[in-house]
Amino acid sequence: MGNLVPEKQVAEILGVSVSTLRRWRSSGVGPAWIKLYGTHGSVRYDLADVQAAIRSCRQTTAAHVTADGVTS
Repeated sequence: MGNLVPEKQVAEILGVSVSTLRRWRSSGVGPAWIKLYGTHGSVRYDLADVQAAIRSCRQTTAAHVTADGVTS
């Protein structure tokens, strides 16, 4: 286990609200998370999982190639 951080810090890293992060969790999207000590325990995130989630969202812009082979 790496560096465990609270949801508020992860929300700041991702530029979203804590409520968005919670909604993602309940929908099964976003970074992997850890619930400590039972049903009322604190939620934590491993920074390595947060970084992996960010990498999985990476997009690249592909050049558009027309029928005659011209890149625009």
